[in-house]
Amino acid sequence: WSRAIVVGHGGSNRMLLAEFLGMPLAHLFRINQDVAALNRIELVDGVPCIGELNRALTPPDDLP
Repeated sequence: WSRAIVVGHGGSNRMLLAEFLGMPLAHLFRINQDVAALNRIELVDGVPCIGELNRALTPPDDLP
């Protein structure tokens, strides 16, 4: 695969991010995860690198 999308909840997102960062699970809540936020993880030479963390997504201005 060259791309994948994972839609998850705060807890599962934290677990994935902690695993990618090599963090112990005891530190899960050091990773902030807001509702409907975006995390982007890139593989660089097979190593996961966090491209964006907890980016807020806002609706377009032209919504009624």
